[in-house]
This record gives sequence, structure tokens and C-alpha cells, in this order.
Amino acid sequence: MIVDASVWVSSQVPEEHDHWISLEWLERQARRRVPLIIPALALTEVAGAVARASGDRARGREAVETIKAIATLQIVSLNDLLMERATDIAARFRIRGADAVYVALADLRNLPLVTWDRETHERAARLITVLRPG
Repeated sequence: MIVDASVWVSSQVPEEHDHWISLEWLERQARRRVPLIIPALALTEVAGAVARASGDRARGREAVETIKAIATLQIVSLNDLLMERATDIAARFRIRGADAVYVALADLRNLPLVTWDRETHERAARLITVLRPG
């Protein structure tokens, strides 16, 4: 399944509202050996969000290394096909650019997207299966 940055960030920042739900959900998926797929952009998003939330750039880098250590993680490069599909989705569904990349990846792979983002959930549900952790 495709997992967006909102889930990764909340799993890495204890102060986040859904921290424990995200952390437990991700750990459960890893134990079950479920492939967790992210666009390469997710690593940048997580590093910035965690560093910003904690005020510590080292925590941003540590969060990325923790994610990259997950055995079932698959990182997808941003190629022309993915970006063209994301561009179309961003315009068609009025979805923010980075969020459109996750939706496009889910669409191209015919997989569900897991996100906490309410707007993405509402708008992308017309195209793909969108779930929340839990």
C-alpha cells in the first residue's frame, strides 16, 4: 500500500495527535510483511516536518533513517509518468502538488493510499481507495 507523509510524520513525532495509532499501525504492517510504498519525495517531506516539529534537524534525518530501515519499504523514484499523472490529478481534483504524487502512485499501482490528510481523503476517494491507519 502507498503510505503518505502524514502517517510517517505522526509516527515519528510523539506530540502528534495520532502518533500512537500511526506507530502501531506501521509496526503491524511491518510484522505482517506488507509492502509499504512511498515516492522518494516522502523522505524529504518527513525530514522537514519532523525537524520543524522538533526544532532539531538531526531528528529529521533520524526519522528518515528509521523509515528507510523498514524491510518492506519500497521507494519509488519520481519519473515522467508519475509526475504527469500527478499533475493531471492535482488539477483535476484540486489536490496539493505533493499529495497528488501519492494519489498518482496509488492510481498507477492500483493500490490503496493510507493518509491522515482529510482533504486528500475526500478528494482522492473518487479515484482510488483511501484509508486511514487503524
